[in-house]
Amino acid sequence: MTKQENVYSFSALHYDIVQCNRKKVGNRAFYDDIDFDWNADINHRFSYWNHSRIWCVTDGTGYVKTTFGEMHLKKGFAYYIPQSTLLETRCEDFMVQYFVDFMPVSDFIPIENLFTFKNVSEDYELILGLIKELMRTEGGIIGGVKKTAIMNMILSRFVKAPSFSVKRDSPMLAVAERINFDYTQKISISDLAKKFGYNVDYFSHVFKETFGISPQRYVINKRVSTAKHLLLTTDKPVGEVALLCGFSDPLYFARIFSKEIGVAPSVFRQSFKHGK
Repeated sequence: MTKQENVYSFSALHYDIVQCNRKKVGNRAFYDDIDFDWNADINHRFSYWNHSRIWCVTDGTGYVKTTFGEMHLKKGFAYYIPQSTLLETRCEDFMVQYFVDFMPVSDFIPIENLFTFKNVSEDYELILGLIKELMRTEGGIIGGVKKTAIMNMILSRFVKAPSFSVKRDSPMLAVAERINFDYTQKISISDLAKKFGYNVDYFSHVFKETFGISPQRYVINKRVSTAKHLLLTTDKPVGEVALLCGFSDPLYFARIFSKEIGVAPSVFRQSFKHGK
């Protein structure tokens, strides 16, 4: 098994500058320049955001209402909304925003298990400059490496705290690496503990102190995280996605996914395809 690098790459990367003006919604000439979702009525239903997004507003104001509160978007701050957040957006008058949409991908630890992120950063000028640099970066291998570096720098400005114990991470990193390598197979926590020389109770205790979650929860998060990515970036049937993520029973996969995400896998995929 090759040691995985704790570096994130980013699929479905999209970035742009968008002008939102409620008065121009009915003018087809402006459709290409307006993020239509931002002109939704205040009573617009909550919907799942299809990617993680970072905003930097350069003029005007906007609002994002989520299950964890409402944010007033304005110049001078950068904002972060994680993937699959249930939210409502609105622009009551006028707003100009730079944004970047993305999905973090890693063969190591799912990003939501490694860090706790804050939703607002005061590093506005730095993040805005990095987004603009991202927009200027060309494609190709070198460009891809540069974009990955820029995105990791942007995300670092939103890190609130690591979700693991630095003092105790060494013995458990090998365990996490094993799970990441074998998550598509049947995983027995007792067998995993035995393989690394622990009794089950102590193993579970140390793992949770390291990563903040139980080994069982880590396996589920890894599988569901991978499933979300496959559902959004491929056209593979839900049953095939289940198998690729370590679920031998598609019905069990659907139950677990619905419990974790709030909607069935097929609904999750369709909601993004239709931009709801």
